[in-house]
Amino acid sequence: MNKTDLAIKNAYKNWGNKANQKAFRKWFGTVKKADGSIDTHDDENVKIRFKHAMDMMFEKTRRWSIMCCKSGKGACGSCGRRNVLAFVTKGWRARCRDCPKTYNSNSNIRMCPFSFTHSRAKFAQGWTMFHELVHIVSSVRD
Repeated sequence: MNKTDLAIKNAYKNWGNKANQKAFRKWFGTVKKADGSIDTHDDENVKIRFKHAMDMMFEKTRRWSIMCCKSGKGACGSCGRRNVLAFVTKGWRARCRDCPKTYNSNSNIRMCPFSFTHSRAKFAQGWTMFHELVHIVSSVRD
């Protein structure tokens, strides 16, 4: 188990810890009810998304794949932007003009060249993979 694995699993195990709750609010935000109180249902949804991404990251038979972008063209055009480490394609689409829109998420994580060359590449790659898996398991945006 590496440092990233340990940190992700410990964060989930200690979800209710006050320090973790503060960190989760920083990164995921909160939804407030009309009376100003925090909507705990939304916090539970974040925990569920976190768990789905964590399970997907550590499953024995992966349902996702890694694609390396080298050209910066076509589907890898986003890699040409500054400081992009990786991305997944997703969005709402309709198959035809009269069809209802459905949410589609690609199960390929495209790794950009910068993810292999920046100063903390080895440590950041695990977090980047987890971040992209959160996108795959939910419709959450950056």
